[in-house]
Amino acid sequence: MTLQSKLKENIFPIVLGLTIGLLAITTMIWATRQMEAKTADQVIGGIWTFFALIQLVVWLRTKNQGYLIWMFACAVIAGSYFTGYTGVYFLIPAIILVTAYVYLLASRKMRWRYRDILELAAKPVEETQDGFTTRPFPAGVAEYTREELIRFGNYLSKNLIAFPFIEKERILFLINGTTRFLFRRPNAQQDTFVTFDFKGNIAVNIAKNDYKKYKAELTFDQLCASLGSLFKTFLQFYQEGKKDRIIPMIEEYVSRIHNARPEPDPSTQIKTESKSGNHAGH
Repeated sequence: MTLQSKLKENIFPIVLGLTIGLLAITTMIWATRQMEAKTADQVIGGIWTFFALIQLVVWLRTKNQGYLIWMFACAVIAGSYFTGYTGVYFLIPAIILVTAYVYLLASRKMRWRYRDILELAAKPVEETQDGFTTRPFPAGVAEYTREELIRFGNYLSKNLIAFPFIEKERILFLINGTTRFLFRRPNAQQDTFVTFDFKGNIAVNIAKNDYKKYKAELTFDQLCASLGSLFKTFLQFYQEGKKDRIIPMIEEYVSRIHNARPEPDPSTQIKTESKSGNHAGH
């Protein structure tokens, strides 16, 4: 059987993001044209400073180097507007930083693995029985220390695989992405996460919105068990000093899906074979 994605295609967030971005740029250009040149520069510099601060917050929470690089790029651009200076002292650093940022984007080092994790969790699930339920799913046990789990969470966060929330008796690994953890704590109804408590118990919560991203209503218990097993595998790799195998494991499966050829339509194949047989008869 040909390997295929089990997730629905959804370009709406991309279209929405581009639309909002274009509207924001258009509004900014229009607004600054109504101002004096010096005032407009101060406003634009303030906007770039705001962008820099957002990147700083994300970097402090994830330690992903891409956000730090983009923060410095935004700060350099802001500085050029505030000072009115556009010479080499701002231009060269800006070019270097933006180039480094684009490289990290192209190499997928700044890509949240949200959909990749959902895809990988669905890999072994073929049945479509007993659909979504709101209850958390117990996904087994594992051996680890609290400190080990915190270091593991830092690694996942740095590589944009999952973001850890440390609670009194457990650590919760949120897989959704940046906007969720910047503004609020995870919510069982809206977020998908895996929890490891400090007694060795693992549980999985899959949000309804994430479950609806699958093309078929996959058997929910199997999907939860698979997601829990996936994170246990990640933890085992980390404990054994094989953490460098985690991202290639994700990348390999996702790339196989994207490069897979679609399955031929059986009805079309039958018609083709029928025509071939008729030609052979003549």
